[in-house]
Amino acid sequence: MTGLQLNAASTLLASGSYDGTVRLWNLGSGDQVAVFNEPQHFVRCLSFKGNALAAGDFGGNVHLWDLKGVDDYQHRKRHRCFASSHKGHVVSVQIDARRIVSGSRDKTALVQDFWAKMLEELKRRRKEREGDRGKTYRFWRPSYR
Repeated sequence: MTGLQLNAASTLLASGSYDGTVRLWNLGSGDQVAVFNEPQHFVRCLSFKGNALAAGDFGGNVHLWDLKGVDDYQHRKRHRCFASSHKGHVVSVQIDARRIVSGSRDKTALVQDFWAKMLEELKRRRKEREGDRGKTYRFWRPSYR
């Protein structure tokens, strides 16, 4: 294990690992309720904010999951990766309702506005599909309590 984080209600524990997985545990029952395999490098740090979970990995990437649906994590997880956020591995990550702040071994701290990142992605997709009318693009919004 490389990192642990409790949610605000102390009902869930997130663990990061050398195998590149993030595991979610129910503290009441001790059961593992989800395994997130998206990170390609081992996970160093984790942070909860409401129903959102952020993780930093040794590839310099920051990951964000929306955990909405307390009883159904396996089927309702949503993932975003802010690839190559840092040149060195991420050693610290914190999130709030709008931003992800991460610190790295490369001696940088990054403040990322994930709403702005999603808008950039929307613009990129629209440009790729230029002339293709009638398409609907849907982006998720992490829910916070």
